Amino acid sequence: MIDSLASAYVAMVANGAALVAAGVSAASFLDPGDDADDPAIGAVGRVLASVAWAIGVVPSIAFWICLITQARLAAWMIVAVSAVQCVAVALWRRRRGKPLVGPVMPTLKLATVPVLAAVAVGGLYGVTFDGRAHASESCIYRTAYAATGRQAPTSDLDPHIDLIDNNVEDARLGNTGVLASFLELFAGLGFRLLFALCGAMLAMAGYLLGRRVGGAAWGLGGAAVLSLNPYVLSFPQLDENLLALAFASALIPWLGGRRSWLAAGVIFGLAVTMRHVLLPAVLAPAFLAWEADRRRGLGAFGGGFLLATAVESLHHALAMGSVFRFESNPQFPPMPYRFGLEYAGFFNWPLHETLVRTPHNPFPMLITWPMQLLDHLGAVLAAALLVGIVALVRERRSDGLFWLLWTPVVWTGVSLQEAWDTTNKMWVMAILFGAFAAWTLAGLQWAGREPKRWAVIGGIAVALMVLPRSLTDWRAPLDDRYCLYEPGAAAERPELVDDDARTLTRHGPLPSFGRMGHNGPWLSGRHVRDLARSMGDPTIPTTGGPWGWFVGQTPPLGDAVTVEIDLSEPPYTWRDWAEVVDLPPDLDLTRPGVHRSSGVDVPWDDRLLQVWGEQDDQLAAVVVFFDDPGLDATCRSPKEPRAERLEDQRCWAVTTLLGRDESCDVGTRTVHAGGPVVRVRMRTGGLSLSIERSVGADRLVLWTGEVSGDAVQLAAPVEPWDN
Repeated sequence: MIDSLASAYVAMVANGAALVAAGVSAASFLDPGDDADDPAIGAVGRVLASVAWAIGVVPSIAFWICLITQARLAAWMIVAVSAVQCVAVALWRRRRGKPLVGPVMPTLKLATVPVLAAVAVGGLYGVTFDGRAHASESCIYRTAYAATGRQAPTSDLDPHIDLIDNNVEDARLGNTGVLASFLELFAGLGFRLLFALCGAMLAMAGYLLGRRVGGAAWGLGGAAVLSLNPYVLSFPQLDENLLALAFASALIPWLGGRRSWLAAGVIFGLAVTMRHVLLPAVLAPAFLAWEADRRRGLGAFGGGFLLATAVESLHHALAMGSVFRFESNPQFPPMPYRFGLEYAGFFNWPLHETLVRTPHNPFPMLITWPMQLLDHLGAVLAAALLVGIVALVRERRSDGLFWLLWTPVVWTGVSLQEAWDTTNKMWVMAILFGAFAAWTLAGLQWAGREPKRWAVIGGIAVALMVLPRSLTDWRAPLDDRYCLYEPGAAAERPELVDDDARTLTRHGPLPSFGRMGHNGPWLSGRHVRDLARSMGDPTIPTTGGPWGWFVGQTPPLGDAVTVEIDLSEPPYTWRDWAEVVDLPPDLDLTRPGVHRSSGVDVPWDDRLLQVWGEQDDQLAAVVVFFDDPGLDATCRSPKEPRAERLEDQRCWAVTTLLGRDESCDVGTRTVHAGGPVVRVRMRTGGLSLSIERSVGADRLVLWTGEVSGDAVQLAAPVEPWDN
């Protein structure tokens, strides 16, 4: 065991050394330019760009080769690409009469403080990486496993599938390549390490923003604003939005740059292959390239961008039939819009005839996005952000125009799209947080010059806390197209929609770090123990784990008891709706298979409920569903049989909570209950108790806890992260 662990770490250290070599080599040709008044900006920018190149571009090149040749990615391929780059750069420098390696130590000396701060932030991200949602529940994780010839835990995805010819899981291949590379290079620690590096990159990018806006004193503050704000910090694990934000932030060094526009195009192109809605932001770096070197700079940037996106464009053509069709388009039927437009997606007004909202969401997305941002930042920072838009243009014209070109078109495009219907989808606007951080810093710096300017910030902050409340009870009509996208869509529960509306329209003055617990505790002793466990066993996971539980967290099973589940009131905020009783059960989970009780009649809803349950060798999972979820009267006809879709979603919920393959056919038993109380026999130990918020979006509220011989102890409810 010790020998195999040592061998694994030797291999990971060697692979890490290859990426470090690629980064050092990249620093020799990545030259975003130095700031004559602040040399630290150039040094930190060079480190940031080199890290992005080493951990993103170099692995992606190996992955692109695999896609074209239909080979499976292996660690030696990435090491080989790194070696070829190092040799090519050394020969290029020698021909120019320079040392084989650029001046590494002077760069690091100038960047010591921000690099150490970035390491600290990266360490925090590494500890908070959340292993409670297993890899098979993420499309980018599943395809990353397949890219290396492996099958993700509990996934039925063929590990030999041709990723370039197929639209697999709707996963953007820019994410797949980087994740697959870290899986190969660093095994079971790969995803956690990449998550930590994203945090470190954001800290360096934020340091550059702060230093550019307000000088040396603002550098560390900028690092905190970009990497430690509650909106970005609430990512529990790797996500396409976080990856796109981190790699797009590596363009920040070029705000003061003059050279290396080819490399800038490659890095930005990689970010776009991770999140395609970032594409309109290409106007911003193109503007910088033109301003710095006119046609030559713009041509180099465009060439790099086309090189980085070429394989993804080929994938679109082969798998979707057009370079201009993206991975999500096949989910939607082509829809006619005003001005003769047709698009496979649900645009809202003014392209759609009327302003609508996605079922289960209280507001259209054009209102939801700013409310989400305000909800996490707080009114004071949001006010500074708004003031900073103007202040940055007036005081640093180039920076101000860059972020204005980067943000509004992307923001508008995403705001006009509906069907963002699960909680984690609300984090897509993180891809624009570089702009939000720059504007917030500029607004704070503007206000800090004169005390009376804080009155302006305060006045705007008060308005941001008061005005949104007028929207609390307003509802746009439901989007009648939604059932074409989600045939299992349920009629929404008005009280849950109202709760969400109150959350989105009531804001405090300061950042809301409490929101980070929406998907489970953000940081706990369990996180630290899980880090220690993964370091002690860095092998690649091959089996799934229960959703919402760390590996090894579930208590041992004991004797059988009967648990009474009381549904006499809506349990969404309860922690005491289950107790141990000495009464005959309706369902017996000690027998094999999935068991369900239908016809559960409750006083708080006209619809009947179903209770599904199963127990394996780790824990019991019990899920409450609406027996007849119903469709809103305005919903169009679904694209597939709805009953079949509902059965699939319910099976998905139970098996995901158990962390096993999705199959509910064998051993299923059904009983009819009646009344709001269901008694379930199970063995003492771990319990995952859940109730759906909305069927179509697979949104569950989850309580994890322990059943003992005489009581049920449940933790506070959360909505598990579902990517």
